[in-house]
Amino acid sequence: MNSIFEGEKLNAKIVFVILGIAILILSGCVQSPEKNVPVSTNLSGTNISNATPVPAIEITTPNVTPTIPKELPPNTIFVSARMLKPVDWGNGKLELVSMKVKIYNQRNTPLSIKAQIINDNMILEEKAFSLAGEGSNIEFANEKNHFINNTNITLRLLVQDYKPIDYNVVESGGLS
Repeated sequence: MNSIFEGEKLNAKIVFVILGIAILILSGCVQSPEKNVPVSTNLSGTNISNATPVPAIEITTPNVTPTIPKELPPNTIFVSARMLKPVDWGNGKLELVSMKVKIYNQRNTPLSIKAQIINDNMILEEKAFSLAGEGSNIEFANEKNHFINNTNITLRLLVQDYKPIDYNVVESGGLS
């Protein structure tokens, strides 16, 4: 006879636990991450209208102003970007065979630079380097031949802490 009552006690405990979980979920104590609903519980049976209100906590977020890169001061660098006339393979298919870039630092400030050769919003090549100070320079040529859709080649310079600067690569009869 004892074992029948023990089984009923176990079933009653399981039902009580499930009922307690259901009450918690329905009362809002357990929230899904999508809902942002204030929670108030009344499990003891007291009248909620007599309860002392809990002051709301105001959460403030700091105003974060995005940093807008500044423009590189005039005459900081001198840039020469030239290319030989691309080879025309017909049907609008061109090949960039040879181009040369020269960059001179004209200020007594070291500069870290990333140079990108761009055509039709696609980066064909990219180089990173530093210029020590006034008079320091770098000269480089394209490492590969590239098939391009048009002769609008851009040299984009990404100089530390400054807005990107675009230079048109001009067609030239020679690159020496």
